[in-house]
Amino acid sequence: MCRFLLSLILIIIIISPISFSSEISCKIIPLYPVDDMLPENWSKPNLCPPEVIVASDISINTKLDIENTLKEVSKEWGNYGPLEYWVMGTDKNAGKALVENYCKRREKRSDWEYNHCMQREMKSQGHSMIEYQKIGAEALKRKQPGGGAGHNGGFQWGIHRFTSSIPLGMESLLGVSGEEEQKTIMHEYFHAVQLSQIRTMDHNRRDKLLGPVWFQEGAAEYMAQSTHHLLSSQNRLKKWNNGKHTFDFHNSMLNKLERVIKKKKCVDKMPNASYSDPCRDFFYDGGSWAIALLLHNSSQDALIKDFYPTLEELGWEGSFVNTFGKSSKEFYLEFKDFLNQGSGGFSNMNNKKSLEILPNYN
Repeated sequence: MCRFLLSLILIIIIISPISFSSEISCKIIPLYPVDDMLPENWSKPNLCPPEVIVASDISINTKLDIENTLKEVSKEWGNYGPLEYWVMGTDKNAGKALVENYCKRREKRSDWEYNHCMQREMKSQGHSMIEYQKIGAEALKRKQPGGGAGHNGGFQWGIHRFTSSIPLGMESLLGVSGEEEQKTIMHEYFHAVQLSQIRTMDHNRRDKLLGPVWFQEGAAEYMAQSTHHLLSSQNRLKKWNNGKHTFDFHNSMLNKLERVIKKKKCVDKMPNASYSDPCRDFFYDGGSWAIALLLHNSSQDALIKDFYPTLEELGWEGSFVNTFGKSSKEFYLEFKDFLNQGSGGFSNMNNKKSLEILPNYN
């Protein structure tokens, strides 16, 4: 069983050659919850960079670019943690070794008994660590791009825990671009930004505060897309120049819009649909455009500066009204009108005209 340590945190700063922009890095004692609440520092940026731990069959260049991507995006959104980002390769033995490393850490911190951790994380089941290794191995076997990454909790241990399959683009495999992988890392990190503003350990209350699926995933996807565009324009990200298709913010959003139009009836499901809903893909693509519209009518940093800081105090709907000046019900009607503009739906010209609501940092 997991054992929770009811203690306040100490942040120990040591000198190290790995850092954000200086020669300081941190060894952190996690922010364990007390009385079913994470401490106040959970919602405040910290000085220590995200920790990236990779399997032995992942290249050093991939590890360094994951670290740099997290470093640069956290400068824009805030550096929330402690954060562990575990990255699988495709080799089974290397994957098992990474799981062993993970479980030794959990036991050392009195989070989880080693054998129980190994049994759970080596099982063939959703979101176990070894499943991420299998995803990458299967992609290579079939010679078809595929991957997975996710925020897998960690709240009870006072951390943000992420696991990822092999970043194919950063390993220059199967025609995936490295820039696409950077965007995926940013998408996942935005979930840490969202969850950093929620201190309650009550699972149901946390889910309610996060809001509908379209908002959770649309915010993560849009912020990842637009911020990748920003950072690229400032030459703050590695340029991979690989892959069959060059990653481009505006083209990516245009492709999303074309898919959204085909499923625009899913708008009616936006308030209540779950991740298992047939409209699931719409909530990523349509959610991105919904967030784009909201931020176009407010500001590009409204989520970071206004919405999430007031989330736990006002609740999801209250923070929505406070930030965007309208209820979610009013916005659903506005978004439906946006998708229905033009006679008989979108034409190619109208699609491209819709790009005008997106920022352009070039």
